[in-house]
Amino acid sequence: MISTFFSPSTTSLKICGITTTEDAQQLAELGVHALGINFWPKSKRYLPPEAARTISLPLAGKIIRVGVFVNAAPEQVRQLIEENVIDIAQFHGDESPEYCAPFADDH
Repeated sequence: MISTFFSPSTTSLKICGITTTEDAQQLAELGVHALGINFWPKSKRYLPPEAARTISLPLAGKIIRVGVFVNAAPEQVRQLIEENVIDIAQFHGDESPEYCAPFADDH
């Protein structure tokens, strides 16, 4: 599912800023490829990790769950991936290539 999302031969759609279970479920039912959960506390669309777990865990395997981060502690990102809250991370801060490298894989 993730490799198709990143394929340059297909068009993929990600809706960001999801904050409710109902919206997330509807996106999965509509066939949207990915949803974004914002973990930056200064965003008006911020979702605390506890709330993200409630929304995200039931959707595992049904839609790609992207965690959006701005200068987050790498431990927070790793924990959300390991707990299956998100499938992949998207970085929007001052993260260096060295910071991002441990989160890269062969999609």
